[in-house]
Amino acid sequence: MSEITRKATGGLASTATSTPKGVARPAVEVSLPPFLENVRVAFTSLFANKLRALLTTLGICIGIASVIVLVSAGEAVQNYIAQQFLSVGPDLIYILPSSSANLSQAFNSVSSNGQSAEFSPLTIKDAELLRDPLNVPGVKMVEPALQLVRTTEYGSSQVRSQLVGISATYLDMIRWKIGSGRGIDEQDMTSNARVAVLGETTVKRLFPEGVNPLGETIQIGGVPFRVIGVLEKYSGASFGEDNNDVICIPLTTAQTRLQTERNLSGELPVSVIVMQATSTGTIDSAVEATTKFLRNQHKIKPGKEDDFIVTTTKDLIKSFDAVIGVITIFLSVIGGISLLVGGIGVMNIMMVTVTERTHEIGLRKAVGARYRDIMLQFLTEATVLCFVGGALGLYIALVLILGVRAAIPDLNPTVSLRSIVLAVGVTSFIGMFFGLYPASRAASMDPIAALRSE
Repeated sequence: MSEITRKATGGLASTATSTPKGVARPAVEVSLPPFLENVRVAFTSLFANKLRALLTTLGICIGIASVIVLVSAGEAVQNYIAQQFLSVGPDLIYILPSSSANLSQAFNSVSSNGQSAEFSPLTIKDAELLRDPLNVPGVKMVEPALQLVRTTEYGSSQVRSQLVGISATYLDMIRWKIGSGRGIDEQDMTSNARVAVLGETTVKRLFPEGVNPLGETIQIGGVPFRVIGVLEKYSGASFGEDNNDVICIPLTTAQTRLQTERNLSGELPVSVIVMQATSTGTIDSAVEATTKFLRNQHKIKPGKEDDFIVTTTKDLIKSFDAVIGVITIFLSVIGGISLLVGGIGVMNIMMVTVTERTHEIGLRKAVGARYRDIMLQFLTEATVLCFVGGALGLYIALVLILGVRAAIPDLNPTVSLRSIVLAVGVTSFIGMFFGLYPASRAASMDPIAALRSE
């Protein structure tokens, strides 16, 4: 059976005729099934024009690699942020002044000039009332914090760090442990003690290498404080800020020594009130009760906006997931443009291939090839071309993701099954869509006119 006849019939025919006794039986030619035969022809065409095939698949390769990497990176960032928030506590509720109600200040709540607490509608009295289970059920801890920015000095060193006035149980509630020394206790609170607990970064910035900060005296805003402890490295969400660059002092000391202003009602203001729900199941009801109580406490009339915002760890995770999701989609669309360009390149090269093989198409039709046979062969060739580009893109994506994992171990991106399915689906669609017109054009050729071509 000739090669032309085998191609024309799609590889379906195979012969095994009988021979006279004593005559050597000729070798039997076994044909491949039609689909595999088309794949074989497609790879033969690819290897016959290696450089052209490589350049054609380059757009598909870059597009697939970029989409997979971006989707995987987006998922990794979402998981990382969720882990960071959940490590602080999935049962925490944050109450902030409405003027500070953005995602960064929802967790750090530090103004650029350190004076935001002066104008805060939240007060110590609010925190005390919120502790009453009759006012807000489903809450087991309520801790206010006063956050400022002050200049801190030690010897010739001078730094500007965030200063947080906290209660004795605040650090335990947000799951921040003491690395050395001790934390702030009730005695420090009642005596307005001038003691400080420093973050890891603050210690490095303020003290010379080799100096043990415990027991040393530092000047905060011109007021001397004795260092009694150093915090462990904080691994929670930071929003681009270094949470380890912090100085914790007793809340009462911060209010009497560093921030003596009162708000218009004469109450001592605070920057944030953090509440811990009795369980994750009571968070929603606690948020609703807190909002209702504070509106009554602040005498906010119906229809008026709150002068505070109540948010939870879950809300913050959702907000960031939404933002990251939009960014990932936007960047994936940019990667998709590369796929579009690559698809146009596939269509272009398939048009060239059809032109180059016009005489072959005429021969196939002359020996019985149907419209469907020609159509399937060229569609298969276009799809194989795209799959080669997709496979190269998947390999490049794996290399890039391994590089990201090595550079940023905490992020730990992986190639998910969704990314692989996306790559396979997209390459199949591109091969079918952009190969459809060239295949249709080849299948519609007049066999006589095709045979006349040179």
